[in-house]
Amino acid sequence: MSKRLYILNKQKICEEAAEFIINKFNLEPNFDIVELLNKIDIEVIPVKALPADWDYAFNDKDGKMKLFYKEYESAKNDIEYYNRNYRFILATALGDILMFYGLKEENLKKLSYNGKFYYQGNKNTFWRKDFECEHFAACLLMPEYILESRLYDIAKDGKLLYDDLIKVGEGLGVNAQAICQRCKKLSLIYM
Repeated sequence: MSKRLYILNKQKICEEAAEFIINKFNLEPNFDIVELLNKIDIEVIPVKALPADWDYAFNDKDGKMKLFYKEYESAKNDIEYYNRNYRFILATALGDILMFYGLKEENLKKLSYNGKFYYQGNKNTFWRKDFECEHFAACLLMPEYILESRLYDIAKDGKLLYDDLIKVGEGLGVNAQAICQRCKKLSLIYM
């Protein structure tokens, strides 16, 4: 199998995993990511510091999956900023847990998932792991069919302004960078 085909297959796994989660929990746009994680028995814990420049870390040492994320003091005062940025970090962490770490059998039974989210990649391609977890997060928070529909509805005379993208992003609970990157990846905009 060629390297390109292998990468595309891994991206497809990310998309299918996100679609499964959306359908399983009947997620609406701008859903509460912490509530979703709790439904899968993943406890979310904000912390002041993590090793190096990590955004999140997790463990299941005592039998329950715990997800730690770095909470910035400055973000607490701006609830919209907090929600849009932390939603993406937590969704990325969920992708990491589902696809690289794996969930315990009882968690998978709660999901009623018979397929396989989890795959082991080459340990030397850590940057690909980050990319794939972020791709999962983008698919989960900004599903293609919803994104296309909202952009089509908001475009005036077939033209889409940057402010329009920001409005759609706010409706989906993501920041400007996330919505722009997702739209570029889907070839919905050209920059």
